[in-house]
Order: sequence, then structure tokens, then C-alpha cells
Amino acid sequence: MVNWFKKKPEQKKSIQMVGDSIALVNGNEQDPNMQFLLGHYYYSGNGVKQNYKQAVELWIKAAKQGNDKAQFGLGVCYLNGHGVEQNHKQAVQWFTKAAKQGNVGGQFNLGDCYYNGYGVEKDYSKAVEWFAKAAKQGDAEAQQRLQQLR
Repeated sequence: MVNWFKKKPEQKKSIQMVGDSIALVNGNEQDPNMQFLLGHYYYSGNGVKQNYKQAVELWIKAAKQGNDKAQFGLGVCYLNGHGVEQNHKQAVQWFTKAAKQGNVGGQFNLGDCYYNGYGVEKDYSKAVEWFAKAAKQGDAEAQQRLQQLR
């Protein structure tokens, strides 16, 4: 506990935010936004020990309630094997759910899956379709990909 007092103010604030989030999730276990937020802390290790499995558990709860950020996060986890066994087909399913709700990360990553054939057959027209949706929302990487593909 001695090191606690030596932490920078922004670290203390981050840890307090995590503590507040845990309290809110515990008090309101069905709130998908709080489930996503706490999962994000576990995924990134921000204020808590990094724990991909805990992030996945929380994001599954939030994603099943329609939280597009949690759906995107699960896509990333399945794509990279973080906290779950790597499964590109599962990644595509979660990216699709997020993308259909307008999640720019889901749109870009779904386009990337179609471009590279991760979990789906390569389909450049679908890749362009999803990159275009992400680009329309201002995603610079999607805009760059579109220029390369056209």
C-alpha cells in the first residue's frame, strides 16, 4: 500500500474510476454500458491487473444486450485469441453485429476480414463496402484502404 501514495494524480483518478465502475456494475449488474466499461478496464489493464478472460466475460454480457462496443471488443478478442481460443469465424460474427449498428471499428475490421479472408472467403467487394462505411464516418485507415483498392 505504500506505493499507492506515490502514484501520479492521473493514476489515482484512473484507479478511482475503476473502483467506481466495479461498484456501479455490482449495484447494477444488467447495465451493458457499465459491463463494457469494466471489461475495457480489464482488457487494457487500466487501473486493474490485465485479465482478458474477465474482459470477455463482461463483454459477452454487454454484447448480448446489444452493446456495439462490447461486440467489437469480442471480435478483437476472437481475432487475436485474447481470453478465448482464436476463432476468426466468431470474430466475423461479432464484428458483423457491431458493424450493423454503425460501430466504425466493427465496420473497418469486418472489411479487413473480407479483404484477408479471416473467417470468411475473400470478397473484395464486401471489403470495399465495409471500408466505405467506416471511411464515411471519418476512419482514416479505411479511407486509405479504399484508395488502395480503387
